Amino acid sequence: MKIYGLHGKSGTGKSHKATEVLSFCGAEAMIDDGIVIVDGKRVAGRSAKNENGLITAIKRATFFSDSHREEVQIYLRSQQIASLLILGTSKRMISQITARLELEETIEWIPIEEFQSPVELKKARDQRNKNYHVIPIAPVDVARTFIGSWFRKLIIPFRKGNTEVLMVRPVYAGKNRIIISPQCVKDILLIMQPEGISLQAVKVEFEMVHVKLSTYQSFSAHDLFQWQERVVRNLRNQLGMQYTLNIQWNAVLQTEKKSREK
Repeated sequence: MKIYGLHGKSGTGKSHKATEVLSFCGAEAMIDDGIVIVDGKRVAGRSAKNENGLITAIKRATFFSDSHREEVQIYLRSQQIASLLILGTSKRMISQITARLELEETIEWIPIEEFQSPVELKKARDQRNKNYHVIPIAPVDVARTFIGSWFRKLIIPFRKGNTEVLMVRPVYAGKNRIIISPQCVKDILLIMQPEGISLQAVKVEFEMVHVKLSTYQSFSAHDLFQWQERVVRNLRNQLGMQYTLNIQWNAVLQTEKKSREK
């Protein structure tokens, strides 16, 4: 499969120009924000614009979910798609998508600046500052793609005529947002670290927390399971998010930890 990667920072008009770029490179389909689009219609996937939170929107756009990823893989294989345009905010994001979908690693890169003038880039940034996002699908397909409360048609010049795309305001684009730093999650785990555990590494990937640890002889597997449940419950209560805690149990230590000074 031939892969084209259209990359540019958020708010630079990638989705706005996607139809033009698709025609230019001759790709059969495109992937944008979690959906596969063919002839202006969503044919597979689910739009990241429908997610309630920014983190879940990013996960949706990069095919973090097994069921979402498999749905798109099955479509691409069953339809024998030979060329694909993938939109992303960076080369790294597009490479992540191709890896998760198990696609061809070789990518022909297309920077958005090749198709956007400085004036068009400024206009795109102004629209994004108002939380307006373009989805490169025909407005007649809106009911199957977007469930938000606000959308309108957008007429854009294309070749000798015009074409219609959809402008939406995603659910997650509200002004009152709280961004949770991975360090915040790590701090909560350190605070909750009991005497029988030695934490060695904590890595936070969106709502997935990977922990490497060892335990002392007095700390059983049952104790570890109960601690895992308490951590997940505490993260949910304090941060308002449902995390998954994956534990890599490295060793059982013989020497007991010294009691912490009160």
